[in-house]
Amino acid sequence: MAGFTPPPGLYVVDTNYYYAGSAEGQAALGVILQRAGARDTAGIPLTLDARIKVEGQAYYQIPTAVWVAPSQGFGGNLGFGIATPIGWKDVSADIDARATFTIPPPLSTTFPAGRRLSF
Repeated sequence: MAGFTPPPGLYVVDTNYYYAGSAEGQAALGVILQRAGARDTAGIPLTLDARIKVEGQAYYQIPTAVWVAPSQGFGGNLGFGIATPIGWKDVSADIDARATFTIPPPLSTTFPAGRRLSF
């Protein structure tokens, strides 16, 4: 019924939309770092772990007014409408990432590093 107009008069509608949702996940990656051109040397193992969580909310109120003219033209009624969206949205993310690499013998040392970001 696209293009359908109601009978002549003034119509007011107030539409409200609300959404809330979240998503989370994990990822891991392991690689061996080797010096360029090295063939028979042991590499340095590097592991990366990440946990990500995203949350979002949105609310919109859309007051709408429609006026349909009482007279007809070209077989139909002329109508005018206005809609004014008012609202807010909020998105937050939390990322926890860690990296660990181990230097092979003779040092045999493990170095952990991590960072937590929230915004």
